[in-house]
Amino acid sequence: MLHLTELHYRKSLPGLPATAVFGADGYIGSNILAGLRRANPDCVGVGRRPSAGSTGFDLADPDIAPLGLKSRGITHAVIAAGITQLSLCEQNPAATRAVNVHGVTELSRQLSIEGIRVVTFSSDYVFDGIDGSYLENSPVNPLNEYGRQKVELESRLLGSGDRDILVIRLSKVFDVCWGSGTLLDEIASRLLRGIPVQAATDQYFCPVLIDDVVMAVLYLLVSEKAGIVHLCAPARTSRLDLAFKVADVFGCSRELVQRISLNDLDDKLCRPLDTTMVCTHIDQMPPGCFTSLDSCIARLQSNYVNRG
Repeated sequence: MLHLTELHYRKSLPGLPATAVFGADGYIGSNILAGLRRANPDCVGVGRRPSAGSTGFDLADPDIAPLGLKSRGITHAVIAAGITQLSLCEQNPAATRAVNVHGVTELSRQLSIEGIRVVTFSSDYVFDGIDGSYLENSPVNPLNEYGRQKVELESRLLGSGDRDILVIRLSKVFDVCWGSGTLLDEIASRLLRGIPVQAATDQYFCPVLIDDVVMAVLYLLVSEKAGIVHLCAPARTSRLDLAFKVADVFGCSRELVQRISLNDLDDKLCRPLDTTMVCTHIDQMPPGCFTSLDSCIARLQSNYVNRG
């Protein structure tokens, strides 16, 4: 749940456009839709299945005509739908590409024809993880199928000649809710139950709080920015250091944190080691817009205490 108030949204983001969110039943999409509706109730949710908060939609065979977006005043669209499981992409490259590349490309094409500006998401997995501190114009070299699909998507969208498309590359996204199973909660839950946590000493990234992602997306919608934008927290951390921080705040023994190499994981998936990115194009964000990892861990610990 977002901790930002409705008053904050309305004061900070005047003129937020009426936006359709595809993937409104997913983790990132549902949070973005909630933030949008707090600032503009005319925003529309589109999910895989019809529900009280969204309309059903098949990304593998997109057809926006039945949605009547233009007649509903929609001028922007956020595509937060797709298949993100690394293992599924490796095992079923054709089927997942049909959604992640062809589906999103076709959906973007239809939206652009309607004059609707498109925002969609890519990943820090477009990089090979050798150097780190990647800029938006750094060379891409994905190591796995998911990363290759994101590179292909970027190339198709930005090579189409449509100057109204924005691609946001995300790092690992998490929240501070008890029981959510996201990054910090997964570590804390295991440690508190005395279950060892494997933490790679050689994996570096810039994890970002979902609240900050939502606020950044809303600002980017208002700014009408296009092209590629990196969206991640500015702080670089390793999995090991992160696990130690959680253990210290929750009063758990550091001995439960097991040092490993990323390549030691049993799933044998190929992951880049250093996917740290630099955000050079988010110039519409207010100062101090990203929440520090220390603050996030403290908030998570407080939520655990409140749950008893």
